[in-house]
Amino acid sequence: MCRTEVKVHCGMRLTLRFSLPDRMEPIELKQAVVSWVGTHEFGIGFPKPSRELQARFETVYELLLDAQTADTNNRVISLRLS
Repeated sequence: MCRTEVKVHCGMRLTLRFSLPDRMEPIELKQAVVSWVGTHEFGIGFPKPSRELQARFETVYELLLDAQTADTNNRVISLRLS
């Protein structure tokens, strides 16, 4: 889910850039598509990332989880790449 003040619509194509703490250069995902729209938020879908990119996401995700809390019941971030 993304939050925005900018007006988007279903079917709109976007390029997403993620700045992750493991490297200076951002990840760029082209061809993301808005799948649903709410008042100030929207959902996006995008093609499955490469194995290298998926591994990078998973590594950073694990680092963020470890830094956040040791208690798995109180974690507030999630990652689903399918």
